[in-house]
Amino acid sequence: MLLGYLLLPTLMNVFFAATLAESMPVLPASGWILVTTGYNIAVNWFGIRTSARFNVCTLMFQVALLIGFLILGIHALLSAAMPLFSSSPSWGPTTTPAGVFSAASLCVMACLGVDAITTLSGEVRADQRHLIGRAVVGSLLALGALSIVNVWVLSDLSRGLTFEDPTTATFEIIGTLISPALGAFTAWAMALIVAISIAPPMVTGVWRVLRAMAQNGAVPAPLASLHPGYLVPHIALLVSGVASIEIALHFAGWFDTLTSMVNFGRCPRSLRSTHR
Repeated sequence: MLLGYLLLPTLMNVFFAATLAESMPVLPASGWILVTTGYNIAVNWFGIRTSARFNVCTLMFQVALLIGFLILGIHALLSAAMPLFSSSPSWGPTTTPAGVFSAASLCVMACLGVDAITTLSGEVRADQRHLIGRAVVGSLLALGALSIVNVWVLSDLSRGLTFEDPTTATFEIIGTLISPALGAFTAWAMALIVAISIAPPMVTGVWRVLRAMAQNGAVPAPLASLHPGYLVPHIALLVSGVASIEIALHFAGWFDTLTSMVNFGRCPRSLRSTHR
């Protein structure tokens, strides 16, 4: 479990770094990794409220960006007389069992996002604990439907295209078939969303798990100590931050490999949960 929680924010840092290193080569990927990891540590250092303030605004922006892309993407497909919601993205002559399992592994990785809701349930007031289950189910239904439609449209748009880097394939599709300016804007927007909104709560999940393990004697006890002013497990936060930087720097050019490692860290727990 800890492996998945530790590697997921690292994966987001690598994604952020790869995107900005290509669209804004002021810093190399390693430099952007240090910037985003430092920001995530700083946000969490001042408590959960600091991170939560960003989430509502960035969530609204993400939904608006996704809906805008879907409208433009569907319009591009219809204008070019390309198939819309075709069956080829899900099954076709080139479909292989390896490809199916690779795609299914992304669903395993997505489960970590749902876990984050329950991991942060300790921040919910006692009179609102009944909302946790609704939040999990609602998130699964809403985000699952949006994800399916989004990937379906992207798959139809990508027909016949080749990509230099799968990490930035989405932005290449938008830039090639819709608008180069929109492709660049989407790359910037998604990189900032990952760094500002998505990654900090993931880091929160890491130090909460580390503190719980320290309280139960599974890891060294100092990892459970709280900062006297901000009441966050600052040692666990720093240790996980340093580990994330080292892993991200090592896998800066191996996004697919790191994604597989995240999925591997999640699979044993998913199987154990299913068995129960």
